[in-house]
Amino acid sequence: MATNKTAAAFVEWIQELVLEKGYVLLNRREHEKAEQLEDKLLGYFDSKGVYFISDRLFVLADDFMSRHKTNVIDIETDLFLSDMIKIEDDGYKIRYRRQKRIGSTKKRYLTFERKVFEGNRRFSEIINYL
Repeated sequence: MATNKTAAAFVEWIQELVLEKGYVLLNRREHEKAEQLEDKLLGYFDSKGVYFISDRLFVLADDFMSRHKTNVIDIETDLFLSDMIKIEDDGYKIRYRRQKRIGSTKKRYLTFERKVFEGNRRFSEIINYL
């Protein structure tokens, strides 16, 4: 499926947060380090995906959304239609944020396919050191 311009711009913005603005993705196996990172923790990754803490990501995205004249629901829909995120579908309701257990907590994360970020060499280096 073709990638929507807003979805592609959003992914580039996320990469900028991690590569240039000092936000961090932790390997799921290192979840115990989350408290040390406080508000710089943006999410987690493993060999299957990249899991963003939705509330934190979308608070940071206020400026992005106003510049692109979009909102959270439209961004999530664009990401889904562009085949970038994994959804949760129980047959009755589609959820853009999948539930995932990391450490002892179970939360809903905006879950990206790893392939979305593997096109950027520097970002790929972050999520490939398993």
